[in-house]
Amino acid sequence: MGKPRISIIPYSSTYATQTVEMWRNSKENAIGQKEGHSFDDHLYFLNDLLPKEYKVELALIDYHVVGMIAYNEHELASFIFI
Repeated sequence: MGKPRISIIPYSSTYATQTVEMWRNSKENAIGQKEGHSFDDHLYFLNDLLPKEYKVELALIDYHVVGMIAYNEHELASFIFI
């Protein structure tokens, strides 16, 4: 078994479903609370709202989303890892 391929990439909607699944699971694991918003609402937020104000990047291991960061020059909005 080779070393895992680890990369940080700009957000791409190609990874939207994986990212939202990771985000929702991370929240539930961290605080024991299920996400209140629908999956589609979460996808809309990730694809259409968040990138308007923040640079969004993903952490991948072997092409699987394991983290996300959203930031701009003034603040760090989200930092999520599984």
